[in-house]
Amino acid sequence: MEKKKTNLFSKSRNSGPELLRIIAMLMIISVHYLDAGGGGIVSRPFTMNFNNAFARGAESVAIIGVNLFVLITGYFSVKQKGINLRRITGIVLLVAFWGGLLYIHGLAAGETFSFVGLIKALFPYMFGTMWYIRVYLMLVILAPFLNILLNRLNSKGLITYIGAITVLFSLLSSFVPAFKNAAGYDIIHFIMMYSFGAAVNLRSDRLPSKSLCFIIFLLSSAATTAFSVWGDGLSYWGYDFITCVISSAALFALFIQIEFHSGIINFIAKTTLGIYVLNISFPYLYTRFIIREQYFDSRYLIAHFAASVIGFFAVACILETARTLLFSVTVDKVLDKIKFINKRYLQNIEKE
Repeated sequence: MEKKKTNLFSKSRNSGPELLRIIAMLMIISVHYLDAGGGGIVSRPFTMNFNNAFARGAESVAIIGVNLFVLITGYFSVKQKGINLRRITGIVLLVAFWGGLLYIHGLAAGETFSFVGLIKALFPYMFGTMWYIRVYLMLVILAPFLNILLNRLNSKGLITYIGAITVLFSLLSSFVPAFKNAAGYDIIHFIMMYSFGAAVNLRSDRLPSKSLCFIIFLLSSAATTAFSVWGDGLSYWGYDFITCVISSAALFALFIQIEFHSGIINFIAKTTLGIYVLNISFPYLYTRFIIREQYFDSRYLIAHFAASVIGFFAVACILETARTLLFSVTVDKVLDKIKFINKRYLQNIEKE
């Protein structure tokens, strides 16, 4: 039987959530430019001027990018059974490809080869970096068990569960020191956001209107900005901070209700994970190449910020598209022939 050819720019999937993937990736690049972790404009002591106010507001809006990716995963995965080993293999090879290529580039630039260094480049999530990939792979393994729980709960049970994890792992962790987690950089937070996305799929008939979702997103983003100015001692830019959780859930619920079909949007959305890997793999991107510090006190900050974020996204999208095409005629053809990689595991783990 002849294998059916797939259209590179397929319109079969609703493009609303796919557009949100693109927006989420732009948000993540924005956060890395603004750099809440140190060295960026938002890590400086706040003073009331336009650039600082813009940076705080932009950071407060963009910090939800990671949450959005996990929400989308929960929405599309809740009805699936078993572990998709091919998906896990694809992620591992994607990271290894770019890590290996950049390691070779480092050697060409004069760095000394070491076997340990090569292993760290190929599997960085095993050595403390690229945390999102590490936790996301953990989530993929746990998803079949989460799906059983989520699909078996009735409406009351699902609402109670969502409410309980929100209070325990977001509301209390935001304001009560004894309940603090890892600011969302952990599997607990990913399970919570996955559950939110899954609940939207399972109870999509109960979503607020698009206009109300947008208003909630704006208000919660404004609240995050306010906390960033006056909330000393709070992890206001933690992924699990309550206003960040609310704004990400609201924006997600909004885009889930947007119906349109675009092959180009769907195609670009497929490159977002690769763009993330590339963005993380260039630790000196903003300090040595883009040199963002020169614009922190400049009237051109917003223009430089926008050009840097969009420019990197475009270049990385092209690079990831090239990798995808290369893999389609090499690696993917090999993987297609390996039966155990293309099977789903743990599909029948429920009691009769």
